[in-house]
Amino acid sequence: MKFTEKSFDLLKGLKKDNSKTWFDVHRDEVRESLQEPFAEMLEAATLKLKRSKFPVQGGKQTMFRMNRDVRFSKNKAPYNTYVSGLLTESGIKSVAAAVVYAQLSESGGFIAAGFHQLETKVVNLIRNQIFEQPKPIFQDRQEAGQSRLRIHVGGKVTVDAAWVLRST
Repeated sequence: MKFTEKSFDLLKGLKKDNSKTWFDVHRDEVRESLQEPFAEMLEAATLKLKRSKFPVQGGKQTMFRMNRDVRFSKNKAPYNTYVSGLLTESGIKSVAAAVVYAQLSESGGFIAAGFHQLETKVVNLIRNQIFEQPKPIFQDRQEAGQSRLRIHVGGKVTVDAAWVLRST
């Protein structure tokens, strides 16, 4: 199953009328035209990356719900106007690790790589390294045409991550 014009029309409709009434009427269409193709996209990426240097996994189990938690938000719209999910080394959403995040909205989408729920001591090491060397850490790699980034932080932590890709 692939994303179609209907997929984007549904996202446009949800953005225009973000209500439980609209969502209830279109629930099956959202599942068939958005959520299932998105899960299949994550599964296809899993197969493609299985034997890579950075094997990650994802599928239905690593997708985020479209329902929003509005308890502490001024924006009371009940649904996200996008579908999103993760690829992780373990194939589990809740593990603290490097992740690839994918999101599709009515205007396009993006893919980003980063870290989720790092321990405070690791975050502080990365921050300190950036403060000590304020020169843009990506510049040298970008000029050399390299597609991966390796940051050595305080001699204790090595961060090896893919560049963030953005397409909208």
